[in-house]
Amino acid sequence: MKKLEQHILTLAFAAVWTACSPSDDTLPAAFSEQAIQLAPRVESPETRAGVKGNMDYRGIVQTGFGVFAYATGGADYSAAAVPSLFCNKLVSYTGETPAADVKNPLELYYYFGNWSYVDTDTPLKYWPATDKISFYGYAPYVGSADFNKTGDTGIINVVPADGETAGDPKVTYVISTQPGKAVDLLWGVNQTTKLPWRDQTLETTGGPILMTFHHALSAIGFHVQAIVDKDNVLSDFTDESNVANLLGESGDYKITINQLELTGDETSGNKGTFYHKGVLNLNSTEVVSGKPIAKWESLEDEDATLTVANGDVKAALRHPAAEDAEAIMTTEGLTGVTQTAQQTLVVDDSGNEQNFMVIPHPAADYKLVLDWYISGKAPDGTYIQENRTSTIKISGWELQSNVKYYINLVIGLKTLRLNVTATDWQDKETDVEVLVEHGTSASSSLARKR
Repeated sequence: MKKLEQHILTLAFAAVWTACSPSDDTLPAAFSEQAIQLAPRVESPETRAGVKGNMDYRGIVQTGFGVFAYATGGADYSAAAVPSLFCNKLVSYTGETPAADVKNPLELYYYFGNWSYVDTDTPLKYWPATDKISFYGYAPYVGSADFNKTGDTGIINVVPADGETAGDPKVTYVISTQPGKAVDLLWGVNQTTKLPWRDQTLETTGGPILMTFHHALSAIGFHVQAIVDKDNVLSDFTDESNVANLLGESGDYKITINQLELTGDETSGNKGTFYHKGVLNLNSTEVVSGKPIAKWESLEDEDATLTVANGDVKAALRHPAAEDAEAIMTTEGLTGVTQTAQQTLVVDDSGNEQNFMVIPHPAADYKLVLDWYISGKAPDGTYIQENRTSTIKISGWELQSNVKYYINLVIGLKTLRLNVTATDWQDKETDVEVLVEHGTSASSSLARKR
C-alpha cells in the first residue's frame, strides 16, 4: 500500500449502489458482486479529539464522518445531480476496540470491517457494473437532528438535506471568537488527485475509495516568552540580575498576561476582518502546488475580535484576580512568563494546545493588543504592580486553509517583539510572509523609587 504523506488524516471506504437488499440471493445483471469494503487508515500523531478542537483519528471515531454519493448513470457529475445513493450519510466506527482504548491509528483503520454505513434504513449496497458514482465527505458528522439551531458556532447546516434535491454538497459554518468553542471542519479528497472522488466506476476505482481529509479552516495560536534587554537604560535596573527577576527566575518580579485581542487594523486601507460565516462546497476544484484548496462560498465579513480572555490564559501565565494580586506579588506561587516560550491559551483535558479556527481570508492588515502586568518588589523594597497595554500591527497576513499560524510574542522591559510562523496542520513546515511593526513596553515607572 502506497505510503501517504506523514500526518495526513486518511479514511478509506468503498461505497456501492444497488436497488437490492442485503438478503437478495442474486444481483441484477446491471450490478457487480463488489459490495462495500472499509479500509480506512490514518498516519497522524496522537493529538486531539472530539468535536471541539482539532479533529484527528480519535475525533472521527467519536463523531463519524458524513458522505454524499451521487449515482449519475453514464453521465459525468454536475450540480444538476442528486445524492440518491448517500445523502449526508453517517459512516461510523464499528471496530471491536473501544475508542477509549485505541493506542494508535492502525487499530482503527488498517483492518476491514471497522467502519459501516449499514443500519435499519440503509442496506449494504453494490457497485453498478459500468455506471458512475461521485463521492464527497466531511467531518465531524452532523445529522439533521444535531444541527446547531442557534447558529452560535460550528456547523449549522448541511445540504442537500434529502436524496431528491440537486446540487453540490455544502456545509455552512460559523466561527467562534472564543477558543474553547472552536470547531474543526474537514473535507475529503482523493489522495492522488487532491480532488473529490468524481465519476468513479467499478473499473476505474479498482477497490476501496481512499478519502483523505484536510482541514478547511485556518488555526491561530499564541506563544509568549520573556527576554532580557541587554542594553538596559532604566537607571534602577543597571544590574542585569534585577532584570532577570522579571523573567520568573526569582520571587521578586513576575510578568503576567491579562488578555489578548486580535482584530482588524482600522488605520489601514487594507483592514483585516474575519469571515463570520461561510459555506464550504465539498466539490472542491482547485489544487495549488500539490495542496488541495478548500472551496469557500457565500462569505460574510464581520469586524470580529478574537479574544483570549483572562480565564483563557494558561494558568502559569495568567494575571491573578484583583483581590489576589497583592498576595501573589509577595509569594513565589506565580510562574509568569519565562524565557522559554509557552502556549498562551489554556490546554484541553488531554493537555493539548487550543487554537482559534477561522475561515481563510485574503491578505489584509491586523493588530494585536496585549494587556499585561509587571508585579513584584521594587529595588527599594516596596511592592509595585504596573499594567501595560501594547499594540502591534500585522500587515499582509493571508489566512489559508489547512495552515496553523502561531503568533509568537517576546516581552522585554523595553521592547515587545512579535513574529508569525506557520505550519500546515500536520506539522509540515511552510513559509509565511507577514510584516510586523514592533511595539514598545518601555515605561519610566519601574525606574522610580516608591
